[in-house]
Amino acid sequence: MTGDFNTNWDDVPDTDKNAIPIGWREAKDVRAVKLTGSIRGAPVSGYFELASDVTDRKPYADHFRIEVKCLWYGRKPKITWMHITITGECKIIEHYTGQVISNIGGNRFR
Repeated sequence: MTGDFNTNWDDVPDTDKNAIPIGWREAKDVRAVKLTGSIRGAPVSGYFELASDVTDRKPYADHFRIEVKCLWYGRKPKITWMHITITGECKIIEHYTGQVISNIGGNRFR
């Protein structure tokens, strides 16, 4: 997932407990993670491509997070990729090929 991404978050919610995956893409031979977690209040589960420099999950407060190449309501954070809080399974997969979640948002953004 490369390219120029919109990083203006003025018209998207900071949190949304009802957000769901709304975009997928085909990944080929990437480092990925299969996880159960949450992002900005929304529960998520599935395959995500790891951000380029990620080697493992990282402690954050009283839990762990992992950085993945995923958008929120079609927007990318300004500096890094999305940090998903791990709430269950977290398995890193080397050389993954298949569908990955690429965007999380609400029904109006489908």
